Amino acid sequence: MSQEFNVAISSFRKSVGKAIAEQRKQRGLTQEQLGEKLGLETETVNRLERRVTSLTLERLEQLADILNCPVRSFLWHEEADSQEQAEAIVNMLRHLPPERRTHVMRFVEELVRVLQD
Repeated sequence: MSQEFNVAISSFRKSVGKAIAEQRKQRGLTQEQLGEKLGLETETVNRLERRVTSLTLERLEQLADILNCPVRSFLWHEEADSQEQAEAIVNMLRHLPPERRTHVMRFVEELVRVLQD
């Protein structure tokens, strides 16, 4: 295999691992919690996200099922539509206490006002 091919594969693997980590974090899960759902040790989840451990299609399907997202979200990054973005924000806010959610909402309202001008 050529050096360029190896670099491309390595880059793809890192992208998949990063996407797994992003999906996990959007759902407010720790690596330990995801590991429990997958039946894996926390270190194995860490290695999946860092792409040190190989990942089968079956494992990707299991991850997609647990994280309630399509498998394609791990394979390439599409521009998320507004519904997906709203769901991601809801998942992030869900784990905050009500008073902190209020602060975030005020911040977002102000940020949107500034960006619309």
